[in-house]
Amino acid sequence: MLGAVAFRLAVLPRWRGTHEWRQAIPGADEALGRLGLRAAVVALVAMPLILVDQIILFRDPFSPVLAELDLLVTATTWGRMWQLQLLSVGLATVVFAFVWRRSGKTTGTTLAWRIAAGATLFCAMVPAFSGHSVGTDRFHVLAVGADALHIIAAGVWIGTLCALVVVVHAATKRGAVASDILPDAVVSFSPVALLSAGVLVGTGLFATWLHVGTLGHLFSSTYGRILLAKVGLVGVTAGLGAHNWKRVTPRLGSTEGSKAFMSRSARSEIVIGLLVLLLTAVLVVTSHPVGG
Repeated sequence: MLGAVAFRLAVLPRWRGTHEWRQAIPGADEALGRLGLRAAVVALVAMPLILVDQIILFRDPFSPVLAELDLLVTATTWGRMWQLQLLSVGLATVVFAFVWRRSGKTTGTTLAWRIAAGATLFCAMVPAFSGHSVGTDRFHVLAVGADALHIIAAGVWIGTLCALVVVVHAATKRGAVASDILPDAVVSFSPVALLSAGVLVGTGLFATWLHVGTLGHLFSSTYGRILLAKVGLVGVTAGLGAHNWKRVTPRLGSTEGSKAFMSRSARSEIVIGLLVLLLTAVLVVTSHPVGG
């Protein structure tokens, strides 16, 4: 979801101007709308599963399930945040469906994309208000803000790369040539990716200092070891990105270079990025050494 809105609002307008990309990259709006819609539907499916998981973890086995469900959803901070996130995902789903159906038309789509961006950003920020950062005793406000930025940066970084592949693939199906699109598209995409990566690393270092505390905890605790694995995968992704920048990007204007980027380089980064997200999901439910 973040990748779709970031690519549509931050990457495409930088690519040969606000209007020229519509002719140069045919089907971009439709492809991005479909990508955002599919991601939003996955999020909608995940929301009740998250609620079920919380009930299983924290319910009183001697209380009725419905009573525990009502208590969790209506009387806890986590439940109120869950409701807000569900509403934002629902709104994003409707708006993504709208922009997908109206692809090729300019009237109303820009505003719709901005609404989708607002709903998606809010959805990404909500977990920060019910995660580890909320329970920290130090730098409470800063910790929550950094956590939200971390989530947004990760989504934009991985999501825009995925959006780039989806958009170029959709354009080639409509007769465009990948080697004509990719050089300028990657130039427009790179600043967004680099900024996201920088924010991701900065907020990640801050969270590590805040939640792990000492170097010993990084190696002795379960949270620390999972975090090390995550950092290792991020390092691999950064190495792939550096390789692509030095070896693959200069050849994007050729048929062989564009094919290598689409079939191997970009997809490898996306797969490793998804593994990073999986480890992050494990970290979210793992007690950290500082303050549990």
